[in-house]
Amino acid sequence: MDNIKNIRTLQKALNGRLPSTNVEPMEIFNELLSLHDNRPFNKPTNMRNLARLFVMKEANAIQITNFHVISRVTDLLLKSVAHSEKLEYHKLASQVNEIIKKRFRKTF
Repeated sequence: MDNIKNIRTLQKALNGRLPSTNVEPMEIFNELLSLHDNRPFNKPTNMRNLARLFVMKEANAIQITNFHVISRVTDLLLKSVAHSEKLEYHKLASQVNEIIKKRFRKTF
């Protein structure tokens, strides 16, 4: 029951919308790197991972840390978002993946 309450609380905090992508790709790369304890990671990121990262930031600000709640809210928001907003996340993911490739010399 707490999860349902937290899902509703987080959706309300986000106003039913995905957070803006007005962030530099290098800043996202650094955040992803810190989540991996500054170790190289060999998987590219994608739209859903970036959306979940942004939702997680908002969730942490209101003391919601449950991974399942954050993932569920992310999925619900992605289902309801306009195609143009999804494209923004895809574009940002591509830019971050280019940085990952250059940094770790991996091809995806």
